[in-house]
Amino acid sequence: MGPRPASTGLLCRWHAERLARDVAVTPLLTRWLGMHTAAAGGGHAEPVSGSRERGTPVRLDVMSMLLPGAVHAPAGDEDQTGPPSIPSTLAAWAWQVCEERGLAGPSRWDDVEELERWLTPHLGWCAGRPWIDQMCEDLSALRRWAHSLVPWKIHRADKPVPCPDPACDMMALVQVAGEPYVECDESVGGCGKLLTISEYAAYVAVLASHHAAA
Repeated sequence: MGPRPASTGLLCRWHAERLARDVAVTPLLTRWLGMHTAAAGGGHAEPVSGSRERGTPVRLDVMSMLLPGAVHAPAGDEDQTGPPSIPSTLAAWAWQVCEERGLAGPSRWDDVEELERWLTPHLGWCAGRPWIDQMCEDLSALRRWAHSLVPWKIHRADKPVPCPDPACDMMALVQVAGEPYVECDESVGGCGKLLTISEYAAYVAVLASHHAAA
């Protein structure tokens, strides 16, 4: 696929949509990971200390994403000692915005939902900054890591309609886990088009009306 022209600041529409998606799903990632902190035959488990009784083994790789800690390493995922922290990554970028725009920032710097609500309206401004590529990489890394630790890819719904992009038209639309997005799956040759649930619903309604009129 060739280079995409910029449509939002320095970002093309494809990357701008994914940045918005990757920020929007962070509270969902946090809740999903929070349901899988207990070790169950996999992951890096350690007993919870502080008691003479046998502790509950937890997955340290999952906990490292839930608690304040490391952010994404610029050199790449493979050079990290562990997964990046969701709250710390969001807080780092919120702080960057605050520093450059002279803003007070979110009311709680350790709350993922508050950080997501605060950061989302500033994404259009962020798209014009020279560091936007690194921001996109950091935020996409959170979703990649979460999906690799607790694989959501197996919990996905295939949509029975073709991609709305006339240049694609593949039957490759999927919705991963509980995410409020539908994507044309690039892993099977799709174009990567991203639709919100409301956009997908509107698209299906148009298809239904055309079918009824035929």
